[in-house]
Amino acid sequence: MNAPKPDTSLQAKQSPIAAIPLREDILISLCVTDIRDPGTEAVPVREAARHLAARFRYWELVLIAESGREGDFEGLLSQLPNARLISVVSGLDIAQRRLVAAGESIGDVIMLASIEELGRVEPCQMIEEAQDDSVVVIGQRTRPATGEAVAAALGRISGFIVSTRDMQTAAYPRSVLSRLMRDANPVLALRFPPRDNTVRIRYHPAAEGQAFWNRMRGEQIGNRMDMLLRLVTDAAPVMLGLIAACSALMFVVSMLFALYTLVVYLVKADVVEGWTTLALALSGSIGFTSFILFGISIALRKLLEILRSSTVDYVVGERSSVDLFETIADQLNVDTDAPGARPVEDPGQGRRAQ
Repeated sequence: MNAPKPDTSLQAKQSPIAAIPLREDILISLCVTDIRDPGTEAVPVREAARHLAARFRYWELVLIAESGREGDFEGLLSQLPNARLISVVSGLDIAQRRLVAAGESIGDVIMLASIEELGRVEPCQMIEEAQDDSVVVIGQRTRPATGEAVAAALGRISGFIVSTRDMQTAAYPRSVLSRLMRDANPVLALRFPPRDNTVRIRYHPAAEGQAFWNRMRGEQIGNRMDMLLRLVTDAAPVMLGLIAACSALMFVVSMLFALYTLVVYLVKADVVEGWTTLALALSGSIGFTSFILFGISIALRKLLEILRSSTVDYVVGERSSVDLFETIADQLNVDTDAPGARPVEDPGQGRRAQ
């Protein structure tokens, strides 16, 4: 079933910002992944589309919907030009939807946005900064939340720059986005920048809004708990490394204690009966357990490093209302309906006929 005819009047309804010449050198992808009620949450999307149409000639909107809910987005699609609706399997959290949207976008600059944050940032400014300076531009709240220290500590262990001030809305140049999607954990890399200094970060101050914790509803609390668990899980290689190091240390200590036991047994004559046997048994059991735990830890760490690079295809369908070149077809130097037009003959055909 074809998508409804989009309303292309956004290009004509440009406000005073339309006086700025349109940029024609880049294609923009604005991805909104957390629309729950398209009927009541359409205003921020339409406003963002208006700003994009007033500043850029080539742009698209990428919307994410669970499979089976495509009908709920019919009205919104009819109001938006250049909109693509990506259907995904049910049960994906916001972070996984962001990964899908990033993979399906085609722009030179990709902006991953939250519906609740679109009205608090300047999307065109963030996009142009990302393109012109080759940086990731992240929206940032004015004040951190209570758990800022815990989040930062988890980020350091996991290898990411984590702050409760960082918003979900961010603009990525295509080259940087491709690099982040090749990260061992692309879901976290698209939410928090890695700490390896390979990606340049710039923060975009956001307008005042509700406090970080006060605006969370049930679904949002679940998403943030899931992200917290992802950070803890992503720290598993580091934790396994620490466990392996402690196991190796315990193995060395147990061997030294066994050596000490033997020295005492050989040197001292008044050793308590049974102490030597008990001490050797304890040191041997501790040493054996430590050795086994060391082997399991390094094997699991290697297994995690292999598995973390695997990818899963979550996309099950796509519906589109995109026609990027319809509005400028008359400006292209191509005319297929000119009188007397005929196909160009193959120059070598006459020579072959001879």
